[in-house]
Amino acid sequence: MKISSLDLQYIGQLIYETHQLSVTYIDPRGEIIFEYTSKALQKNLNYTSLMEQLTTYPYDTASKDYPIFISMEDFHFFFINLNKDNHYLGALLVGPSLAPVNHHIVTQNFDYDNQSVPTLHYQQFIAISLFVYYLIYQKKLTKTLVMQSNQTLKPIIRHEENTTLELSYARRNDIVHTNLYYEKILLDYVKNGHKEKLNEILNYSIVGEAELGVLSKRNKLRSLQNLMITGIALICRAAIEGGLNEETAFTLSDFYIQKLEEQNSLNDILLYRI
Repeated sequence: MKISSLDLQYIGQLIYETHQLSVTYIDPRGEIIFEYTSKALQKNLNYTSLMEQLTTYPYDTASKDYPIFISMEDFHFFFINLNKDNHYLGALLVGPSLAPVNHHIVTQNFDYDNQSVPTLHYQQFIAISLFVYYLIYQKKLTKTLVMQSNQTLKPIIRHEENTTLELSYARRNDIVHTNLYYEKILLDYVKNGHKEKLNEILNYSIVGEAELGVLSKRNKLRSLQNLMITGIALICRAAIEGGLNEETAFTLSDFYIQKLEEQNSLNDILLYRI
């Protein structure tokens, strides 16, 4: 590394201003020397907690030969270890960013402003990391090297590429998946007593987690329970509209919600879905 701390600060400022990516310089003691980020992020308690965890990351044990990618709570970061004459000087941390496939869910669950966390495809994020690495070390790297060297990138890449394929398939076959779409079909089947068709949509949308969303990013089981409790409430009212006695409907609704809360796995939950 041949650049000074002032150069690093200048690089950090430019990255933030051009990409809205936060940039933080963390010294060998884990202290933040400088940080470029939005005021909205600085005031967000979730971001503060995230940064507290990131300052304790063992950066000095990671390679200095390429950018290192890490993910926390579906937020993506990369860092570059700073070494001069074989002396570790800290790490330049860039992020968070979000993948296009989970931007809406994460910003909603973590109460982030849509403008405060940039959405970047993994190819863009890797390209930025190569650019920053080149500015620091004047060494050209390839995307292939970075992807092969980073285990964390593999599930992100796989997830984004699979999502792209699914969207392409949907467009070719005129399929549009939205929460409202499934909700309308589900409630119509309940209201009109189409039990077999109801089984089909439940198998796809609940077991397959189609497009029903995530209501608790920290706990997958809690998210499924929340989704199903919401579904039970909607189904209860649709059944009443279809002619079911109100007292019977609300009694069944209470029964299934109580049973749902007692379950400890998805398999246990599925025993009570019909």
